[in-house]
Amino acid sequence: MNLFDMDGAFYRIGTVLADIFLLSLLWIIFSIPLLTIGASTTAVYYVCTKKAAGSDSYILKGFLKSFKDNLLISTAVFAILIVIGIIIWVNYRALGEVEMGFLHFPVRVALVIVTIQMVFVSMYVFPIISRFNVTVKNALKFALQLSNLHLLSSLSNVVLFVAVCAVTMWIPALFIFIPGVFAYFSAGLFVKIFRKHNPDF
Repeated sequence: MNLFDMDGAFYRIGTVLADIFLLSLLWIIFSIPLLTIGASTTAVYYVCTKKAAGSDSYILKGFLKSFKDNLLISTAVFAILIVIGIIIWVNYRALGEVEMGFLHFPVRVALVIVTIQMVFVSMYVFPIISRFNVTVKNALKFALQLSNLHLLSSLSNVVLFVAVCAVTMWIPALFIFIPGVFAYFSAGLFVKIFRKHNPDF
């Protein structure tokens, strides 16, 4: 088989890189208003999970469809996560400034646990919204449940995210690939999880 054939390795790798670049570019452009970051993330996962599930959809068409269909719920969830994040940050600041005596350690441990759960939910909630018809409440609830039921996958996602960010800090020019790379490779994990709970996915 010729490496440069349509079924060759170079063609397949080039196609994946082109998909990742386009997805990242779309994410960056549609996230410019900042409040639409949630909708952009949902749209990227809509495309990536469909590809991971074996349904090769058009990237631009799929992205725009998901962005429009899930704009309200994704924006609402993103706003809630931002508020929770601010509350956590304020509590960390207060913990460093207020003398709490013997309560200092248990409160810090509780904050760390809440922060970890916040990270897990943030990673799961947008893939869930991208492929399931859920309410804001159920999206957050399912994200919390699935992330803890599949702890190894959740930790793998965190490691992948940290690795991608570390590489980008080393080579800043790769920033434009971050959204697409992370979503593209984490989508496979989410598809496996979704199929465990919904065989028809």
